[in-house]
Amino acid sequence: MNLKEMLPMPDLENCKSILCIQPHPDDNEVGAGGTIAKLVRRGCQVTYLTVTDGRKGTDDPDLRGDKLVAIRREEAIAAARVLGVTAHLISLTQRLSMRTQRNRGCDERVSISVPSAFSSVFRALSAA
Repeated sequence: MNLKEMLPMPDLENCKSILCIQPHPDDNEVGAGGTIAKLVRRGCQVTYLTVTDGRKGTDDPDLRGDKLVAIRREEAIAAARVLGVTAHLISLTQRLSMRTQRNRGCDERVSISVPSAFSSVFRALSAA
């Protein structure tokens, strides 16, 4: 048995839901923005999991820590909205929060600690 038989490529165009995991805010948009927008237009429920909170993403000494995290969070939500993404999981200082966009804002749904994050995220998404 070869790798293609063991792990066949999924039929993305007919997926009902997809979880896009990104190490940093904006990686999904940069790496797969066109594909994500196309999937959303086809009716796919796209959810983001951002593993880090973006606090290290600048050399500007005036934009450090919580200030930069807040900026990155808002940028991530806005970028997801442009692509039509309606659910967004984001990491905020060792916490993961499941957020569902509603019009302009997001309502917090689930908050879990990092050690159990992935299994909890997968359970929450499969129940939705």
